[in-house]
Amino acid sequence: MKTTGIKEKIESLAEKTQDLAETAYKLAVIEATEQVTKVVSAIMIISVLLLLSNFLLLFLGFGVAKWVGDILGDVKMGYFIVGGIYLLLILIIVASSKKVILPYFRNFIIKKLYE
Repeated sequence: MKTTGIKEKIESLAEKTQDLAETAYKLAVIEATEQVTKVVSAIMIISVLLLLSNFLLLFLGFGVAKWVGDILGDVKMGYFIVGGIYLLLILIIVASSKKVILPYFRNFIIKKLYE
């Protein structure tokens, strides 16, 4: 009689362990999905902001170029000056990207994953 009682307890324990393992797996999948969703939503927001910022810079650039050109008396010169300013900004960003920009985005994504 004792062997059947132990056998039933072992079977019950095995079933509970299997249920616990399945629940832990489902929880891990849900948590991973939540983390991925946070990162993707943050990337989408950043993408929209970057797109709007590009339009802002485009129209501001046109306006400033026209304004500088009017001041100098040559509209083409205004566009070249603003283009040179943008080129200088691009060079600064490229030069600092490995030390400043990439670590910033890397840290941002890691923080979003562990929130």
